[in-house]
Amino acid sequence: MALSKLDEERANILGRAIEEMPIGIGGQTFIDYLSSKLDHPQITLIGRTILSVGRVLLVNEKNTDILAKEFSESYAQKTEAALDSEPIKTLERNLSILFRVSNSLRLTFKALTLLTENAQIMRGAHIITDVRIIFNDDIKQPERNAVIVHQLKFDCMRDQTEKEIFISLDSSDLKTLQNQISRAIEKEQIIRDNYNDKISFVTIQN
Repeated sequence: MALSKLDEERANILGRAIEEMPIGIGGQTFIDYLSSKLDHPQITLIGRTILSVGRVLLVNEKNTDILAKEFSESYAQKTEAALDSEPIKTLERNLSILFRVSNSLRLTFKALTLLTENAQIMRGAHIITDVRIIFNDDIKQPERNAVIVHQLKFDCMRDQTEKEIFISLDSSDLKTLQNQISRAIEKEQIIRDNYNDKISFVTIQN
């Protein structure tokens, strides 16, 4: 684990970066942010490790130093390393440094949890437009009718598994969907404008 080899000075630089980071940074944006604060050949691996172990802050109310100790002991057991070995002691120290200043990271995980607590989470969307020919009884007859069909495809995550959902739409359905989306965007902007001086709204950046 890269965190078990990081010296104290660099761990403190990471700690200050995490303490000062905006709430809502996650995924690749988080790693890019860390890269801008610390030049290290394993910064991507370090960032992914922080995101992974940082989630325990949401479900555990123990003292951060105790959490760092327990995680280090668990890692030592998994890797069959001695508890008093230098890498394990370094890991515990670095986790303590990062956990103590991880409020922005904890709130980011909390915001992400609120956004993804439904059974199915949208990961992407695409509309496929197609023309469907209506053949006459005499299929060779050149004069034909047709309908235009739109297939709305949702890429979703359900139980950590990627799913695809297809919905058939006509032009009337598209207009209904467009109106509802425009209305939702307008409502969000009204909420932001009305409460901007009282609430800091979080935007998740992956």
